[in-house]
Amino acid sequence: MIRCVNHVEGELTPAPSGQENVHLVRVRAADGYRIVARRYDREDDRFLDEDPTIVEAGRPETAVTESWQADVMQAHPCLFQFPQGEPISSPGYPRCRQGWRDVLEQLCGMIEAALGENETFEFTRIDEKLGLLLIRWVGEVSGDTRARIEEAIRLAAIRASRTCATCGLDASATQQ
Repeated sequence: MIRCVNHVEGELTPAPSGQENVHLVRVRAADGYRIVARRYDREDDRFLDEDPTIVEAGRPETAVTESWQADVMQAHPCLFQFPQGEPISSPGYPRCRQGWRDVLEQLCGMIEAALGENETFEFTRIDEKLGLLLIRWVGEVSGDTRARIEEAIRLAAIRASRTCATCGLDASATQQ
């Protein structure tokens, strides 16, 4: 699995006092990416934005409501099936590390842009296997749309192969 230089050794870096449950997460913003501080709420098993002013990033799923996976799915409802309203019951529920969240966000946007009127798409599997992104889908699309979707998936897999699965940083850019 690809990891950045900060995560390759797996050594714990002590957090400053009072910051033990705060994690820095890279999120997409209108002008690229930015780092957001999130505090882990152990009781509810979720991350919360440390600074409530963060929502101005223009990304509605920035504030984690249930899980980052559910947030991605709810931000792109036309690409996922929600059995009984439970995202985790969906066959397309992302079963990969949070570091690939931005990869999946970008992939969903590319797929939505590729879909034409009356075309359907549904993720049937989003997973990682041996550190590689694995995507499966079904849908009724034209040959041109199918080619655009498959290219988007190929590009997402390449990007994921260079992305630290733990923090989401481009690991190839941080290695010397």
